[in-house]
Amino acid sequence: NASQTIPILLQSMKIDVYPEGGDLISGCPSRFYVEAFTRTGDPADIQAYIVQNDDETIVGEVKTAHEGRGKATFTPLPGKEYHLKVHTPSGIINTVKLPTAKTEGVVLSSSSDTIGPNETKVEVSLFSSKDTAVEVVLYKSEFELDRQSMTLKASESVTVSLNNEGAHG
Repeated sequence: NASQTIPILLQSMKIDVYPEGGDLISGCPSRFYVEAFTRTGDPADIQAYIVQNDDETIVGEVKTAHEGRGKATFTPLPGKEYHLKVHTPSGIINTVKLPTAKTEGVVLSSSSDTIGPNETKVEVSLFSSKDTAVEVVLYKSEFELDRQSMTLKASESVTVSLNNEGAHG
């Protein structure tokens, strides 16, 4: 009884992109998440380059780690557009346009992927393209757990620790 490996050529897949905090901001380190699926809707493991559209410069890479999900961080340049180009698995021909980076704004990134049941603090990092006042609010469902107001300085990262007590139960 002989067995044979049969290669499966996908050629295209569905890849969704979600900037953390809602937007990519020019000049600010911006994290985004991806979800990759085959044409039949199954999670797909991929590796893709983050590519600058105008000159095809590779500025980063994203790799899915679990059930077709992954994350990456890069700093979009003002006036530039970017796309993902899958290199693993080979043979994927479609590219995925990344959302256009806004010229001004605040990038919010969580310090941890998950918050454990006994953790009383949630840390987030904020990075702004210009001096601006912000208010950071932590909610569980519709219940406010903590709120902090501050003024961010342009191009400076600030870590905020929010009280997570009362979030469980």
